[in-house]
Amino acid sequence: MAATFRQILSDVLTNVGGSSSIAVPGVGVPVTDSYQLQVCNFINKFKEEVEAAGRWRSQWQTMYVFYQGGSNVFTAPVVNGATSATLAVAFPGVTGTYSFVFNNGTNTNNPDIRAVTLTNGMTTVTWTNAIAQGTATSANFGITQLIQDQITGATPNSRSKLIRQMNPKFGREMGLTFDVTTFGIPFLLSEQPMADTIYYNMVLNQTPVQYSTNYSLVDQGNDVVNLMIYPAANQNRTIAIVMQIPQPRISPASVGAFTYPWLGSVGLDSPILVPNRCIELGASWYALAERGEELGTSGLFTEERYRNALDDAVTLDQGEQGDIIMITA
Repeated sequence: MAATFRQILSDVLTNVGGSSSIAVPGVGVPVTDSYQLQVCNFINKFKEEVEAAGRWRSQWQTMYVFYQGGSNVFTAPVVNGATSATLAVAFPGVTGTYSFVFNNGTNTNNPDIRAVTLTNGMTTVTWTNAIAQGTATSANFGITQLIQDQITGATPNSRSKLIRQMNPKFGREMGLTFDVTTFGIPFLLSEQPMADTIYYNMVLNQTPVQYSTNYSLVDQGNDVVNLMIYPAANQNRTIAIVMQIPQPRISPASVGAFTYPWLGSVGLDSPILVPNRCIELGASWYALAERGEELGTSGLFTEERYRNALDDAVTLDQGEQGDIIMITA
C-alpha cells in the first residue's frame, strides 16, 4: 500500500535522527512545527522530481472532454455593449469558461471573440469585455477549449503529460487521443505541433466540419491546459485523452485524503502515487545535508542512493507497462 505524505514525513524524521522533538501530528491534523515544515518542503521537491522522471502508470488518467462544437443561437440579438446573452437551448457541457466567436462584424474576419462563462443545464452566458463589432444572433465555440473531464470535472495541471505510443503505421509516436462520440471503433486524432494548428486555423479559416482530425495540447501555465483542434467541428464531440496527471504540491496545512480527482482535496493523508522509497531517500539526504551531516548515518542517505533507487523504479515501471510499440489492427 502506498504511503501518505504524513507517513513519509514520519519516516524521514526517523531516518535523520528525529531532529524535531515534536511528534508528527496524527491523521487529520496539519503540520505546524518549523523543522517539520522544512522537511515537508524537501518531500514536495522530491515528489515532483520523481513524478517528472517517468510516465508512471499509477498517474495515467483518461479525460473525457466534451468538446463544444457548432453554433449557439441566442433568444434575442446581442447588441454592442452587451456582456450577457441567453441561449435558445440549455448548455449541455461541463460548467466552465469557453471561447465564443460571435457572428457579428461587417465581415467574417472581424468578429468579437470572448471568454464566456457557461453553466451546465443553464441558458445564461456572461463575459467581461462588452462586444463592439455589431449585433450578433449566434456564436460558434472557439478552436481552443479547456481540457476538463465531463465525468469528474477534474482538469490536468501544468506538469501533466500526454501519453504517446509508437505507431508503426505512421512511423512516429501518436498521442492516445480519440474521438469516441459515435464511432464503433474510436477515431484516433493526429497530434501536430502547436504552431501548425495555429497556422492552419488562422490561414485556412476552414468552415467547421463534422469532426476534427488534428489537435495540439496547449499549456497556458498556472495549471490551465487547453485542447486546440483543427479543423473546427460543427457539432459537439467527446474526446478521450490519456494523460499522466501528477498530484499537486501538497500543503502541510491540508489534511485532504483524496487520490483523484484532485479538485483541491489532495493533502497530508492522500496516498503518494509514485515510488515512496525514492522520495524518502531524497528528502532524508536533503535533510542531512541541510544539517551538515550528509555523510552521517553510515552513508545510507546520499545522492547516489537516491539516484540508483529512482533509476530502478523507472525501469521497473516501464517494464510493467509493456511494449512501447502500439498494436495496430
